[in-house]
Amino acid sequence: MKTKALVLDIDGTLIPYGQTQVSQEDAAAVADLQKQGILVFAVTGRCASQVPDLGFDGAISYDGA
Repeated sequence: MKTKALVLDIDGTLIPYGQTQVSQEDAAAVADLQKQGILVFAVTGRCASQVPDLGFDGAISYDGA
């Protein structure tokens, strides 16, 4: 059995430029993917503590560098 995963960038993708938060629709989409058994990870240049709390299965961050 294969494991499916999706990796989402935060700034400019999950949070569009000029906005400060993830939309409710996008947060719901993350939850829906996870309900389907798809692992969802965040990737960002932000510090790990700045990753939006959407219940990601993990995050790859570069601590703001």
